[in-house]
Parts: sequence; C-alpha cells; structure tokens
Amino acid sequence: MFAVILGLASGLLRIQRPPKQTFFYLHHLILTGAVRGKMGFLGKILGSKPPQGATVQFSEMDAFVQKHVANQEQELRKTAAGKFSEIKHLLGEIKNSLGELESAEIEEKNQRLARIVTTSRNQMLKQLSALSVKLAPPESNDLDTIRNYCLASAEMLEREIKSFGKNIAYTGILLKEKIKKTGGHIKELNSIFLELKSELTSKNLIFLAPEVEELAELVTDKQSKIKSLEKNITALNSSINSQQEKQTLLNKELQSLETGAEFEALDSIRGKKSALLKQKQELKSNLINLFSSVDKPMKRFEKLVKETRIQMQPEKSAMLSEYIANPFIALKKDPKAEILKQVLSELKSAIAEGKVPMKEKEKEKRISALEELLKFDFFENVFWKLNKAESEFLALEKEEKEQGILSKISKKQAELAEVERQVQEKGSELNSAKDGIEKEEENIAMIKEKLTELLEQISGQQITLIL
Repeated sequence: MFAVILGLASGLLRIQRPPKQTFFYLHHLILTGAVRGKMGFLGKILGSKPPQGATVQFSEMDAFVQKHVANQEQELRKTAAGKFSEIKHLLGEIKNSLGELESAEIEEKNQRLARIVTTSRNQMLKQLSALSVKLAPPESNDLDTIRNYCLASAEMLEREIKSFGKNIAYTGILLKEKIKKTGGHIKELNSIFLELKSELTSKNLIFLAPEVEELAELVTDKQSKIKSLEKNITALNSSINSQQEKQTLLNKELQSLETGAEFEALDSIRGKKSALLKQKQELKSNLINLFSSVDKPMKRFEKLVKETRIQMQPEKSAMLSEYIANPFIALKKDPKAEILKQVLSELKSAIAEGKVPMKEKEKEKRISALEELLKFDFFENVFWKLNKAESEFLALEKEEKEQGILSKISKKQAELAEVERQVQEKGSELNSAKDGIEKEEENIAMIKEKLTELLEQISGQQITLIL
C-alpha cells in the first residue's frame, strides 16, 4: 500500500517536461539570429532563394509589421483568453480539492505515522494555496504580459511541485484518493501551460514587433540629431565665412598701417636709433682699445695699492677700481678724466721707479702707452660724444613712444588675433559636428541592417528598407 501511494506521488512529480527545443530556447535563437544564421547556411547549401522581395518605406514600416502580425496577435489573445479561463477553473478545482484534503479525517492507529502525514498535509496545503495565488492569470491582454505569465508560470509550477514533493508523498500514504484528485488537476494545469508555450513558439514573430518599434525610435532620434548637427554646421560655416572676411579686412588694414606715412616716420626714428646704438658701440669699443694697452699694469697697480705696498688716496683708489671694472660708468663720474689722469700719472711714476715690476722692454712700451692716454682728451673724444649719443637716443625713444601708429598697430594685431582664434575655434566645432554626423550615419546604417533582418523574419520576404 505504502509503495503504491509513493509511486502515485512520484508519478505526480514526473509532470511532463517540454522537449529540448523549448520556447525559451527557440525564442532566444530566433531573437539572436542563430536560427536565421543556420537557415541561411542551409539555404546556401541547398541553393534556395528567398521569396520575392518587397520595398518598405521607413514611414510605413509600422503598418507593414502590423499587417503581418495582426492576425497572429488576435489568435494568440483569443487562445490565451480561453486557456486563462481553463486555468482559473482548474485553480478553483485545486482550491476545492485542497479544502477536501484539509477536512479529511486521518484514521491511523500508528500515531507516529499519523503525525507525519498530518504535518506533511498542512505544509502541502500552505504551499499549494500560495502557488495557486501566484498562478492566477493576469487580467491584461497585453501580449508581453501574456508571454511573461505563461513562461514564468510553467517554470514556477514545475519548480514548486518539485520543492514540496516529499510532503505530497507523505500525505498520499493515508489520503491516496484525494491526493490523486489534486494531482490530476495539477497535471491538467501543466498541460495547459505546455500548450500555451507551444502557441507562443508558433507565434514568436509577434514579439519581434516591439524590437522593430524600439529600433525605429532610435533611427528617428539619430535622424533628428543629424538634422540638428546639419543646422549647426550651416551656422558654423556662416560664422567662419564672416570671421574670415573680417580677418582679410583686418590684414589689409594692418598692412596699410605698416606701410603708411605714420609707420615710415616711425621707421625713420628706429633707423636713427639703430645708428646711434652703433655709434655708442663704436665709442665703447674705442675706449676699450685705449685701455687695453695699460689694462694689465693697472690691475697690478690696483693689487699693490690694496696691499698698501703703494700709497694712494682713497678717492683715486676707488676710481682706479671702477675704471678697471667698467670704464664707461667710471667716465660718467669723471667726465674730463681728471682723476683717471692723476692715477695714470702715478702708475707711470711707479713703473719708472720699478714699484710695478716688469721687464725693461715692456716698461718702455707701457710708459709710452700711458703718455698717450695722458694726452688723450677723454671729455671731447669719448664722454661728450657718448653722452650726446645717449641723449639723442633717449629723445628718439620718447618720440617713438609718442607715435600713435604703435598703439594702432597693437590694437589691430589684437583684433586680428581674436578673429583668428574664433576661426580656429569654430573650425574645431565644425569638424566635431561633421564627425558627429558621420558617427550617427554609421549607427543608422547598422540599425537599418538589423531592422531589415527583423522585417524579413516577420514577413518571410527579402526586404529593401528605404529610410
């Protein structure tokens, strides 16, 4: 008896499973293009050709899809409505059978077995009651809702029955007939779900329509972006042309300023400044050449003075060091070279007396050079000319700064630089917009290819899609 009931319970657990090619599997293959790829491969081998093609305008694509799926949608809704009624009826029957199970008397002398069956029955009643609530069909006739309910409920029923199979088996030990009745309802319920899954599989193309709609919205969005970018490109081209015209005008104005009378006057001033700089440099070079013949003796003399081996007034000693370091600055402090000549005279005496040691031949050479310097008119030949050149140079610099042409040129150059910056900036924006259009067009081409594939699946025809 126990073995028979357990066999019944085990039979209840062996609810018919769908074949390997379940709707999930087929639906996945179809949507991912795997089935299409395999069929295409077989078509190439067998040499078959697709049916006569059709041309579909993008604006008419929705109507085209509806034309091919409308009948299937109507049939699926009708079938689902009928099956949902059957499911509701069966759930009601299951509820009634559960009521009978709950109220059934458990007559068993073996108290331990009676407790096991009672506990198992109570658990099973809770589980099947909860499952019945979950399996209640939706009120909506939305196709996605129908599909999701059918697929999820079929899996749920199989999973849940397995999870409390032990409770069913134990309850069946003492309540065989009532368990058999409940099991029959569950098997019938499972058959309905399998029929619904089979119906969904046969009408799977219906569920490609939402994907077509979603991709169509993407195309529309990208076409809108392209129009916006094209509008922006038109505005950028207009702005760039305007700025380039302004750039050409500014270049002409700048050229006019740099070749006009005002600039010629400025150029003349700069020419004079250049001549004065050259003159100053020549004077400085001449002065350096003058001191070159006595440079070494002056340095030896300075060392002896600092070592106090030769006595010299502090003022003269300081000027000696300054003439050695920078004769130009020293000469500004000593315009007529009066202190310099006193120092040179003392240097001459020191050389003659041998206080600044050197060979006789060199001594004669250095003394001769010092005598030339002592005769040289530093004020007339160096200081005055150098001072005059510097004064004239400063005057020319002031005159140059006062020239309005410099301010005009500077302002025009700043305007030109700003225009060039704007042209470059707008050019970068233009390139970016063009790249954006190219990218969106590539995306649209990819979406178009996918849409064409979906339309061919839905219609069974070779499709030429016109965007």
